[in-house]
Amino acid sequence: MELETDNGDATPGDSGGPFFAWWDGENWPSLVGVTSAQEQEWDFPWVQGPEDNNVAAAGSPMIDLVSWAQSNWA
Repeated sequence: MELETDNGDATPGDSGGPFFAWWDGENWPSLVGVTSAQEQEWDFPWVQGPEDNNVAAAGSPMIDLVSWAQSNWA
């Protein structure tokens, strides 16, 4: 799965770092992916300039790894 946001603050060298998100009613952030890229996204008909996005990758292997870590180091 690919997650994109223009609210992140990724910089070169952040690849593989945690990507967190907050939900209402939670006391702590949740890990939702790992930083994997930055991109510029253009909207047709290019009236506005490009949008800089941060991209995170996620999926069941990451969830399995986090579950394993919690079971072994919790």
